[in-house]
Amino acid sequence: MIQPDKIPGEKEFCYYPSLSAGASKNWLMKNHELRPGVTSRFYTDEYPEKWRTKYFLITAGHHYKNMDANADFGCEGAQVLGDSGGFQLATGAIAWDPSFKETIFNWLEANSDIAMNLDLPPRVKLEGKFDYCLDISLENFKYFEKNQTGKTAFLNVLQGNEEETYRYWYEKVKAFDFQGWGFGNCRRIDHLMYALAIMIKEKEFLKDSCKFLHILGASKVYDFVIYEYLQKIMNKYTGGKVQVSTDSSSPGLMSVYGGYYFNTDYRTGTFLTAHFGRPTDVNYNLDAPLPCKFDDCIACKGRTYRDIVDFKTPSYQIIVHHNLNIFLDAVNTIKTTLQSHDEILKDIVDPMIYQLCMCIKEMFESSDPFTVYQRYKPLYSKYNAKYGMRELGYARGSHPSANTEVANTFFDFE
Repeated sequence: MIQPDKIPGEKEFCYYPSLSAGASKNWLMKNHELRPGVTSRFYTDEYPEKWRTKYFLITAGHHYKNMDANADFGCEGAQVLGDSGGFQLATGAIAWDPSFKETIFNWLEANSDIAMNLDLPPRVKLEGKFDYCLDISLENFKYFEKNQTGKTAFLNVLQGNEEETYRYWYEKVKAFDFQGWGFGNCRRIDHLMYALAIMIKEKEFLKDSCKFLHILGASKVYDFVIYEYLQKIMNKYTGGKVQVSTDSSSPGLMSVYGGYYFNTDYRTGTFLTAHFGRPTDVNYNLDAPLPCKFDDCIACKGRTYRDIVDFKTPSYQIIVHHNLNIFLDAVNTIKTTLQSHDEILKDIVDPMIYQLCMCIKEMFESSDPFTVYQRYKPLYSKYNAKYGMRELGYARGSHPSANTEVANTFFDFE
């Protein structure tokens, strides 16, 4: 049951920009200037405070050979989340080898404050190999539990593809002693709700060791609304000891096609996006100012289309930093809004989002969260059909990762 409203301390939902790979990797590691006298490292004290975020994700899948990645990115003072590289294993970008668990463990302890255990997600090229993925993940978790020193807060990882596999995975990994949970494959709202039902029923969030809940790779507007509300309820339920977070690389991936967020529509749950083609594609007035919603945007102020149409490093820097500012503005706006009463959600979001938030609240308040979960299942189907797997507005109707030529241009960009 939810504890009394008097909370000694409250955690805030946080968004981790996953910009340690691709074009952004290069300018962040080289500490390029975004504009004269302004570093591109948005997570450092040298970056203007208004636009700064002290959260940053570094992925082991791209940097495990560099034991000084944290220092090379200049992350002193930032809270660094270490991604274990499981997705790269699932895609086949990295070949699995049993020695990899020691390599990744050592890298995560050297470079991150909080980190995912090394799991093998049962998806992509590992689709249909659930038991294989779970068996290897269990061996990795045993190694991580035995060798953790406390320097890094490691998170248990819950994976699955449907109700039965989430429950089965949980039963196999629940006994490990880690400092919270990471949820995989929870962009589908039914997966998220079922995972929450498990955790609430089993009182996982009430355990003294549980300090974090990270939902992997989700960054739609309504993800932020739901996770912010989840944080609000989590603070009541746990006495303010569990921090909810998510991550994504979307601000960077959007720049592959010149995708430039120009506003946030909270009613439809979308980041409104303009697509800046290359000069050969679009006849621009190159001296027109960029259509930024912020008068003092650290990326866009005083800049015109001429500054972004050549698609060289400065162009990408401007677009990525601007997109990140739109993301952070959305998170902060939602955070401020939800400090008010719950009813305000009815006025600013699709009614089904309000219902989903009430589902979360009811599950935390119920002695049987699975009954609540089952009662809302028709709503999950409606949400997934309307919003669940929606892309973020990529040009030409496709996600950039599906376009090998364009994606390689982005990820190998110098």
